Amino acid sequence: MGHFGTSIALDSPSFASTDDDRRILMDAVVMRLSTRKGTYWTQPDYGYPIADLIKATITADSLARIPGDVQAEIEKDQRIRSAKVTATTEATNQRGGMRLVLSIEVTPVSGPTVNFAVAVTDVTVELLMREGG
Repeated sequence: MGHFGTSIALDSPSFASTDDDRRILMDAVVMRLSTRKGTYWTQPDYGYPIADLIKATITADSLARIPGDVQAEIEKDQRIRSAKVTATTEATNQRGGMRLVLSIEVTPVSGPTVNFAVAVTDVTVELLMREGG
């Protein structure tokens, strides 16, 4: 078992559990970026619904602010010491469509740094790549 115990793997159709610390941290970030503030009454400040940003027009100024906002949300997790985030946009195959790509480096309080990317559209927040598996 890892440092962070056991959790449900987000992409498991059968709600399989995982004790892989990297997986637990990546899933925790995806959950935070998929949750609207106020969803959990016991944690009213939990969440940063990043997909809402795609629904609005992303300007150069808002694109510059996104990494800091996402970093601040990720660092609320007590398992995470620090996070670095970069944001880019890219066109999708759909007419006028755009997705936001966040490259994220998470340094946990215990264990190695985890690097991954998250793709955000107006509908989904999706883990794009996992470091080492």
